[in-house]
Amino acid sequence: MSHSKSKPIRVVVVDDSPTASELLVTLLQSAGDIEVVGVGHSSDDAVRLARQARPNVVALDINMPRQGGVEATRRIMDEVPTPVVLLTGALTRKDVSLSTEALRAGAMTILGKPSLADPQMCEHVVQIIRIMSEVPIAGR
Repeated sequence: MSHSKSKPIRVVVVDDSPTASELLVTLLQSAGDIEVVGVGHSSDDAVRLARQARPNVVALDINMPRQGGVEATRRIMDEVPTPVVLLTGALTRKDVSLSTEALRAGAMTILGKPSLADPQMCEHVVQIIRIMSEVPIAGR
């Protein structure tokens, strides 16, 4: 299932920070072969958008109020199996244990959040989204 210019990679972006989600949306949309098909701000949004939009990838903040990215990943994998890329700010000790839990819940990978101050990280996030869009998921 290779993606071409005629069929963009469909991505849902979920982050409780409007600034972070706006940056990620801008970054992904400017890649040319990626279309953001939904933007949310909570784990409930993540599950709902994954169900409704049927994206190729869900890019999800690991730290959100109430239910975080780990619980959202678990629910997405149960209800509508989709590659999940979790994003985090600076990795704290708490995030390291969350990361392990997230991978067990079905997340494909955990990345640092992109920053305009780090163009290499921005390109890395785009590349990983492209790669993860090709990963076959059981139950899909």
